[in-house]
Amino acid sequence: MRRHLTLGGIALAAATSLSLLLPATTIAMPAGEPQAPQAGTRVLVLDVVGFVEAKQLTDSTGSCVNGVRYVQRNRLEFDSGAAKKVKLQVVSIPGRASMAMTTFSKPSGSADVAGAIQEPSFSSTCPPDGGSATLPTCSSTHGKVTMGMLPTSNEALANPGGTFVNIAVQRDGGGTEPGECQGLSLHGDSGAVVGPGTDNAEISTSIGPGMSLNVPTGLSAESLMKAPKGRAITRWVTFTGPCSAVKVTVSTSDRDAPAAPALTEDGDCTMTGKLRVKVFPR
Repeated sequence: MRRHLTLGGIALAAATSLSLLLPATTIAMPAGEPQAPQAGTRVLVLDVVGFVEAKQLTDSTGSCVNGVRYVQRNRLEFDSGAAKKVKLQVVSIPGRASMAMTTFSKPSGSADVAGAIQEPSFSSTCPPDGGSATLPTCSSTHGKVTMGMLPTSNEALANPGGTFVNIAVQRDGGGTEPGECQGLSLHGDSGAVVGPGTDNAEISTSIGPGMSLNVPTGLSAESLMKAPKGRAITRWVTFTGPCSAVKVTVSTSDRDAPAAPALTEDGDCTMTGKLRVKVFPR
């Protein structure tokens, strides 16, 4: 794991302008004298490193059954390699509504994807038939990282209390995982990713080029606009749990994700991982 990130045990195009999102949202504004929208921008420098790992158990074994038992592991490791510039864009109507997001960085560093079959065992039909099941074929692929910040909540435009942003990581380049050994992509809007600020969250092992991670940082656009120049703001995001409810935790200090639940039954699935993001306001 690059930069000593350890564990205690699909595609979204890079947005380049807030105007791409604004027309799709209607804001109910209170009656009164109209106030002109205010727009602000600030250059940020982002640096990310982390990993995502999914494990799925398949078990079709049994007495006199042509079956197989194995754990499929899919893993993404990513590292931006260096801090890269993005532009934070904020549009607000004073005291009423706001939205914030950034452009995405140029590709850099590495995004490595690998699938593997672990702990295989077989059962076969009773003699004289014999025979046994086969295992999936997995592969690996490599690309680069692009990163940016997206709105944490779907209600961002109607929230006067602060406009929070996610860190989003995309894989640029490389191939798509084979269908028989494909990883996972989980989404907050379906309930598979849980925790504060996970409305728009996505966590995946990067099945193909495009969005791999979109997770909350607990940082507001207002705080980033006002932050002292050059001082690093660091957040650690960990996630772990069954694939039906992966819990996301944001921290201001380094910590490992809790151990994933054990895989005991056919179809059991877990996802775990960790991301560290540094933001340098310019």
